[in-house]
Amino acid sequence: QAVSYLKGIVDYLGYRGEPVPFEVPISVSPGEVGADGKLQNDELEDFLKPSKMQAIGFKCIEDGDLNSRLARLLYGTEIAIAALSRPIRIPKDGEDDKNQYPGDALRKDRKDREAKEQESFTAITTKAKESARKKKLKVEVERKEGNS
Repeated sequence: QAVSYLKGIVDYLGYRGEPVPFEVPISVSPGEVGADGKLQNDELEDFLKPSKMQAIGFKCIEDGDLNSRLARLLYGTEIAIAALSRPIRIPKDGEDDKNQYPGDALRKDRKDREAKEQESFTAITTKAKESARKKKLKVEVERKEGNS
C-alpha cells in the first residue's frame, strides 16, 4: 500500500525519475534451499547466513530539488510584493501625498476610465430614450391627424 501511495505522489508532483538497481542486505540466503524448494536439515546452516538481494529503486533525474524551486518562487514573490506595496517616494513636508504608491496611479486611471464609460453609456441610453419618445409622439400625432 505504501508503494501505491508513493507512486501517486510521484505522478501528482510530476517529477521525472528512472529505476536504479541496488543491493539489500537480508538475514538469510534463499538460494541455499535445495532443488526441490524445501529446506532440509543439512541446508539450514547455509540458509541462515546473511546475504544480499537485488532490488529496484528510484532515482530522481530532475535539474534541482523542490527547495531550490521554492526559494526561486519566494524570491520572485518578494520582488512583486516590494514593487506593489512600498511607496515610490515618501512625500516631503507640505507635499501632496497622492500617488505615492505604485498602484495608486493605476487605480486612478481605471476609475477615470470606468467613469467615462459610464458617462458614455448613460448618454447613449438617454439619446435612445429621447429618440424612442419622439418617434412615439410622432406616431401618435400621425394617428390623430389621420383619424380627424
